[in-house]
Amino acid sequence: MFAADYAEAGEEMLESGRELLGRLADLRELLTDPDITSVRVVLRPAATAAADARISLTALSLFSYACDAFVVNQVLPDEVQDPFFEEMRSDQARALDGAQAAAGELPVLTGTRAKRAPVGVEALGPLAAALYRDRSAADVLHRAASHSFSRRDGAYVMSLTLPFAEKKDLAVEQLDDGVAVHLNGRRAVLMLPPEVESREASSWSFEPPELKINFGG
Repeated sequence: MFAADYAEAGEEMLESGRELLGRLADLRELLTDPDITSVRVVLRPAATAAADARISLTALSLFSYACDAFVVNQVLPDEVQDPFFEEMRSDQARALDGAQAAAGELPVLTGTRAKRAPVGVEALGPLAAALYRDRSAADVLHRAASHSFSRRDGAYVMSLTLPFAEKKDLAVEQLDDGVAVHLNGRRAVLMLPPEVESREASSWSFEPPELKINFGG
């Protein structure tokens, strides 16, 4: 893009473009390092909680972002015992069960509905204490399988864990310096290590939840 559209602007513009691309690459590396960055998905205790959890996990995994917990917010507190809220409490309980089932081994934290929305550090303190209890919010709460490379019989295999994905929704595209994985209208470009860049993807297979892309010798 920079070469085609901005070449006439001179080398200074091209250098600015290179710097921007380098900074974006560094940012992606930071965001996809599970030892540094994790994602916590906030859900409402509604009928769509389980589906939202599944969709979020699949999309985050596709782009190599580590999810270490779900937070179900605005749950009715135990002290609310008015019969008027019985149906809502029952609906929320089913939503929580669905979110727990979708989350699998990931922890599901619950936050109760407050009289007013917490605004500011002072108001967020009690919410954090209720959510994390004896844990630190900065801790990595769960470590899941991440994208990986392995070598077998002279060939390389890229493995991607894609929870809740279906084979009919998947496609793999070979690029000059990587591969693109298409899933449910999303396209993730995955760069290859130097020792694999010159190899073409010879085949791919999907045995839920793992996608394997094979690069021949």
